[in-house]
Amino acid sequence: AILQEAGFAGQYTMYNLYEAAAQFQDATFVVDVFTYVFVLLLFLIAAANVFNTISTGFLLRRREFAVLSSVGMTPKEMNRMLSYECVLYGLKALLYGLPVSLLVTWVIYRVVGSGMDTEFYVPATSIVVVIASVFLVVFSTMLYAKSKLRKANIIDSIRQESL
Repeated sequence: AILQEAGFAGQYTMYNLYEAAAQFQDATFVVDVFTYVFVLLLFLIAAANVFNTISTGFLLRRREFAVLSSVGMTPKEMNRMLSYECVLYGLKALLYGLPVSLLVTWVIYRVVGSGMDTEFYVPATSIVVVIASVFLVVFSTMLYAKSKLRKANIIDSIRQESL
């Protein structure tokens, strides 16, 4: 109607660029929210699995820890041993995970790069966040398992038969 009033004849379509940009921003926001929620959900599932696996491993070795305590291992030495074990867990996970993730990043770059002109870059900030998250999950699991082990009686733990 605006075009006909201005004297343009024929089939024309008029777009409001402000409305189109607003709709694009709304759609981008919705996609971002779903993406972040999905990634957060995956992280929580993975963290719960790691937490469960490591804490169960510590609790199943309760008898071994009780024997070590009974032969003279101090709590400080026990903490050092468990911390070293957690560092090894984290490093092993990163040793496998980081090369695989870099390879997947490169494959995604190659697939996307065939359709547009982009340069490959390593997402260093994301890698640092992942490294910190891995050690945070592993050490929080160790602290939880240690608190459970601390509450246990040494003599009862030694008497405990295998599950």
